[in-house]
Amino acid sequence: MKFSAVILCGGQSRRMGRDKAWIECEGEPLILRQLALLRQLEPEQLGVSIRPGDTSLSGQDILLLPDRWPGRGPLGGIVTALEEVRESHVLFLAVDMPRMTAGVLRGLLQSCREGAGVVPRIGKAVEPLAAVYLRASAHRGREVMETGNGSARAFAEACARAGELVFHDIRDDEAAAFDNWNFPDDRS
Repeated sequence: MKFSAVILCGGQSRRMGRDKAWIECEGEPLILRQLALLRQLEPEQLGVSIRPGDTSLSGQDILLLPDRWPGRGPLGGIVTALEEVRESHVLFLAVDMPRMTAGVLRGLLQSCREGAGVVPRIGKAVEPLAAVYLRASAHRGREVMETGNGSARAFAEACARAGELVFHDIRDDEAAAFDNWNFPDDRS
């Protein structure tokens, strides 16, 4: 299946206190780590959702996607990307998931089917920031933002109700791949 891939790193990083994209994990900035990870999957198009005016990734061979809805959380970046990419399926990965693996992401891609993306579920909790959405679901994301509940989780649930995605249960041994870094202490 052909797909585009987008790293979500256009947030404010308020809880972390500094831009998460450039925090190092094992000697490498998170953004470069996630770019290398997604390149292993050979997407047709590779992009990064960024804050408007961010030039830190200029010169890279990637599609830069300035968030059209700054301050609206990850959903603003997701909708921006869905409106800009070429492929029908778009794999999204948050920049702050340093334990994510190519194997877990391949499993998500293999769970997709024609006309439906996939969102991982760990127990009863959905993980909407390492997921595959349909480009055609961009309008649904705008609708969710218009309700005032601009959460990526609400978007995933709306897509599921519309039959535009399925949930994929994550095995216990894969759950750590979804750990994210929100606070300085999370890095230890």
